[in-house]
Amino acid sequence: MNWSAVPKLTCRSSKFLKQQKADLEELWRQGHNWALEELQQVRQADRVRSHLAYERFKAKRAPELLRAKWREAKAAQRAIAAAARAEAEERRRRDEELAAKSAALAAEVERERKAREPIAESGDAIELEIVRVPPNPRMVMCRYRVVSGERQCLVRVGRNRNFRRGMKVLVKRPANGMEAQPWMYDGVLPRCPGHW
Repeated sequence: MNWSAVPKLTCRSSKFLKQQKADLEELWRQGHNWALEELQQVRQADRVRSHLAYERFKAKRAPELLRAKWREAKAAQRAIAAAARAEAEERRRRDEELAAKSAALAAEVERERKAREPIAESGDAIELEIVRVPPNPRMVMCRYRVVSGERQCLVRVGRNRNFRRGMKVLVKRPANGMEAQPWMYDGVLPRCPGHW
């Protein structure tokens, strides 16, 4: 159908056109032939108006425009996803570096602690008797017997709360020359005061 050849009516509201159609149909049923001709014109104008609205809708929804919009949206989504991945990778790398640094620092501290408190490699253990529990919460004063008599030493126990006078502990003898330093106790701490 040639839509440009159809007579153009002035744009009216759809409510007005419905009412006009109803009135013209009523007049045509009553026998007025001119009403049929006008009714056809109104219907034709309504079809033209809806066709033009459809054409406008199609023009807005042209495939090329939609594809361009979709491409832009997808590119934006890809850029956001890439930025999020890069940020997550950077955060993971930073966390790994911090973990490696802290592990290296802990290993260094452990090495320093072991260097300060060298223990004999022979592994000879000596039995010590607790003489006194000093105010320092991590030490106990002990005595042990050697060929020349009795000697006293400080032993680092971690927590001296349950240690009592007269208890016996088994400790590795420090390496030669380090007996003046506090000895290290690596055994189990007493669970109750004075009892293992």
